Amino acid sequence: MDYDSFDSFYCIANEYLNTVIYSSEFTSNHPIYARIGGFAANYYYETIQVTVPMGGLYTFQCDSTIDSFVSLYYTSFNPSNPALNFFTSFDDSETDNWEFQFTLNFPSAYTIIFVVTTYSPNVIGPFSIVATGPTRATFIWTSIVNPTTTTTPTTTSTTTTTTTPTTTSTTTTTTTPTTTSTTP
Repeated sequence: MDYDSFDSFYCIANEYLNTVIYSSEFTSNHPIYARIGGFAANYYYETIQVTVPMGGLYTFQCDSTIDSFVSLYYTSFNPSNPALNFFTSFDDSETDNWEFQFTLNFPSAYTIIFVVTTYSPNVIGPFSIVATGPTRATFIWTSIVNPTTTTTPTTTSTTTTTTTPTTTSTTTTTTTPTTTSTTP
């Protein structure tokens, strides 16, 4: 075995072993929006700020049992205007596993916004994003998830008292007999 070749291979392969895994789960408490190219206005989504500390080729692959979809944004994401700052989207990878996989060549350190959602509306479930590259990418979750609310049934009893003024009037008539006498 040629150990010089092995060292070269190991160093090159090691360059891309900087792996980071981001894991989350879509729930019914996640915000919804109308994704570009979608069917309706009810796609659960999660926004993630992804930072690469230096340029190079970075691969992002979703690992999930749900049909994942991701849109990339330059600086920020506005769910009311999903076309603003839009860069590109990725759906299924070439492997037909219903999960996105793509590689970006960053010329230098960069921060980009991932909006992770699903291909079909109203889908919930877990997902992970595996990032590999020359350095470790950083994922920061930036979505605002609706807080979980608990509904407690309460019974309210209302008693109404109505007071009606009553006036009693009594009329007394006294009759005094009168004697009338007639004299002839």
